[in-house]
Parts: sequence; C-alpha cells; structure tokens
Amino acid sequence: MKSNLHAIPSHFLICPKCGATPSTGLDLNTNQCNSCGTQFFDLSGIPCWFANGIEQKSIWESTLGIMLAQWQENLEGQKKDYYRKDLIPPVRERMQHLIEANENIYATVGNELTTSGLNLNTDRDNAMDPTIFADYFDLLLRDWGWQENKDDPPENKDALARVISLIENNDINKASSILVLGSGAGKLSWDIHQYFNSDATIAIDYNPILLLFSKRIIVDQSSFKLADLRAYPQKDKSLAEIVELAPPKAEKELRETWYALGADVWDIPLAPESFDLIVTPWFIDVNGRDVRELIALVDTLLKPGGHWINTGPLLYMDRVPYSVRYNFDEIKSFIELSGLVFSEERIDQVCYLKSPLDKRMRQEEVWTFIAKKPQAKKSKAIKGFPPPWFVMTYLPVENIQLRDTQSHPVIDKIKENIDGKRSINDIAKIIETDFDPGCDCVDLVISIFDEFLLP
Repeated sequence: MKSNLHAIPSHFLICPKCGATPSTGLDLNTNQCNSCGTQFFDLSGIPCWFANGIEQKSIWESTLGIMLAQWQENLEGQKKDYYRKDLIPPVRERMQHLIEANENIYATVGNELTTSGLNLNTDRDNAMDPTIFADYFDLLLRDWGWQENKDDPPENKDALARVISLIENNDINKASSILVLGSGAGKLSWDIHQYFNSDATIAIDYNPILLLFSKRIIVDQSSFKLADLRAYPQKDKSLAEIVELAPPKAEKELRETWYALGADVWDIPLAPESFDLIVTPWFIDVNGRDVRELIALVDTLLKPGGHWINTGPLLYMDRVPYSVRYNFDEIKSFIELSGLVFSEERIDQVCYLKSPLDKRMRQEEVWTFIAKKPQAKKSKAIKGFPPPWFVMTYLPVENIQLRDTQSHPVIDKIKENIDGKRSINDIAKIIETDFDPGCDCVDLVISIFDEFLLP
C-alpha cells in the first residue's frame, strides 16, 4: 500500500460534515474530526475527505471491485470466443489484439486500485453503478497519453489557451491559491498551476481512478503503459495501441504544491474565501445540482478580488428538469444577481476526446467565461426580476416590509429569523428540525415567502 500522505496545507481545510477547523477539533495528524467524530482516509497518499467519512471508502471498494469483476468476466468471454472453431485467421488475430489490450487495462488499473489502500469486494448492496467511474477512462489517455511528436495534443493545448486568453485579457498576473472543481485526469489543473507557479493548487474530483492516476503521474512522476482501445472498426486504423502516460517535466517544488483531493463538492472540506482563482472545467452542467448552487459555492470559496473561470459545454443530463437546464444568458443573469461581475466570454467549437486511432470526431460548443468577486461585493437587483436573495437563496434576506398574515408557527419562525444576515438557506436549516428528513425546507421557505410574505 502506497500511503505517503500528500497533505494539503491545513489553513485550507475544514470538516465537510460539521465545519470544524484545525483550531476547533479537526485533527490532521489522525485524519479525524474530533468535533463530530468523522474519520477520513487517504488513497495512495491522496486525502479523501467526505461527510460520510470512512463509509465513502467502503462504497468505492464495492463499486470498484464490481467494476474489475465485470472487466474480468468480459475478458474471459473474449478468451472463450478466441477458441471458437469457426473463426477465420484474421478474426482470431483481431481477437488476440483485443484480449491483449483488455488484459493491459485490467492489470494496470487493477494494480493501482489494489495497492492504493482499498480492500476491493463485490458487495452490491453497498455499491454504485460502476460506469460512473469507467465512463471517464479516455480522460487519462487524452491528458497524458495522446501526444503528438512528444508534445501535447491540440485538445489539451487549446483548452489551456482558452483559459489563458481570459487570464491575460483581464490582467491576472498572480493566483497564489487555485481550486479546480471536477479536475478529471488533472492535466488542465496542472497546466494552470504551472502557468501561475501557484503556492497551492487543489484539484478536486470524486472519481478515484482519475484521482489515483493524476497524483501518481504529476506528483510521483510515475509513467504507465495503457491500452487505447477503440470500440468500432475503422479503415486503416488499429483497433488498439499501447500508449505511455508520461509525467510532466517540472521541478519537485512545483509538483508538490499541486494537490489531489477526493471530495464531494457539495460537502466540500475547504474554508470560505480561500482561493484567488476557481476553475470549473466541463463541470457546470454535470455538477449534480442547480447551477445557482454552484455559483453560491464559487462565491463562498473565492477571496474578495478573486476570479472564477468556467470552460465547457451545457450538456445537461437527461434526468435534469428542463426548468433548470439554463442557457448562457440565464446563467449570466444569476451571476449578476449574486454580485459577481461577469467580465468576458468566448464560444468555441472544439474537438472532444479524439484519439489518434479515431477517424470519427465529436464536436462540442464550449463556453469559457470569467467572473470576478469584487472586494466589496453586493448583490445586484435586475429590473423585472425577483429580489436577488429570493433567486440566489444563499444571499442574506433583506429587511423588507412583509405582508400581514395570520399567525402560524412556521411562518412566525421564518419572520423571526429575518435579520438582514440570514439567507433562505440559513432559515431553512433552522426550521428543518420541525419537519421530516425528506422535506425540502429551502423550497418550503421559498413557497411561504411567495404565498404569504412578499408584498
């Protein structure tokens, strides 16, 4: 087990469950919060700080164990097919190539997982859908393997260029602390870290495979031989090739100030107003929550004067209601209501995840923008819109003249807690003890304001 902890500087960290800091019960030596009792863990030296603590490790162990078992089952099926009597020699040769590629993937990924500190198992009662991790496998190949003449492929270069163009246009010369939400395989977070020579860049992701390989490649300077396997036949193109995932060339001091962090952004273990720059690459549309909640999170974590750069498409998942599949202008309005200043944007048609083995090409519309948190931030009303605090529910509820209404315990409790400082989210937390655990108290407070309290 590789357990040399690559510890994040303590001033960034809080308990994701109770909010305790190193001075109020968070014990970084034991990886535990003494305030609420949550025990955290590490993965090959990567801090993994989740509100459910060690239970998250158990979920990963089951999910990844099932994933490897499925890979092994598929591999055995391919080997069985290889010995069929009706195969012509070219088919058998292709199957041999396929089997060798899958054996490589199984061995390379399996070795990293089994030596990371995880005790893999196949407990389906404790597992998620394994495809949540396996579906992003190509990010590793693109970030670290698909090189052209020992140089970055155009996709990586162009991704960095889009971000750097906004940085330069907005005269951002320094970013001592950088946070990347949904860092994937780590290349863009590393490139930005290197560009600024940052004191600390924290790259957060939920996917343990991407976390493991990004840390091993960037910080540990490990290289890997990994198969790039294509799903469909193409004329004059190989089915699979072994490519090298090569580490970046950089001084140890710079590599050691890039930190991988396993975490859920919605229970984020990071202190408010800690970052000069926050980057959300290909994340705004797949973050699992309403985009307004992401804006609130970014606003909370940014230092006054800090910047937010988003880059990626708006490809909402099918399960997302149409009412919250916000378009470009709607998101810009939310940013304006929050008090952040939207500075610049660009739209690019880009090639996405195109392997050197691919003739097919997927194109996406990528929206890259930059917004700034003013030193003295104030929410901004927009004519014809509801009040900012009513739309962006993390903002303080203004002291306004409310409608007269009949006394009711819930309504009275809400009115009592309007003090110009508490938000709808804060008030919802106060009243939630009066309701069943499944109640959406934020939505309830919004409804009460709408039906009974707003003029």
